[in-house]
Amino acid sequence: ARSSSEPDSIRFDGNSRMYICDYGHAALLTTARGKIVKLIHEFEDHPLLGPNSVAIDAKGTIFFTDSGPLGTTSLENPKGSVYVASRVGGSADQKAARFVLQPVMNQCLAHPSG
Repeated sequence: ARSSSEPDSIRFDGNSRMYICDYGHAALLTTARGKIVKLIHEFEDHPLLGPNSVAIDAKGTIFFTDSGPLGTTSLENPKGSVYVASRVGGSADQKAARFVLQPVMNQCLAHPSG
């Protein structure tokens, strides 16, 4: 599968499902049937800046930073965020699992990463 964009960080969950932070698509991507699809691309009807780092815990909860390309957010204009996406309505091995997205820190960080 090809994203045709700007992937920055890739992680796999316990079921070998791949998650990709992608600047170009300004989304957290995943794979489904050999294709790359947008999993999360907005919060409360506002587009993400461009996720850049992702981590996944043993329960399949996804944590990611959203700061966009370098220069999008700064000390003078902090717009970066950290989000947590919790799985609801299904087990971790289901392809149609849904996520609830919540901010840990919302639009207040200079350039969150890592």
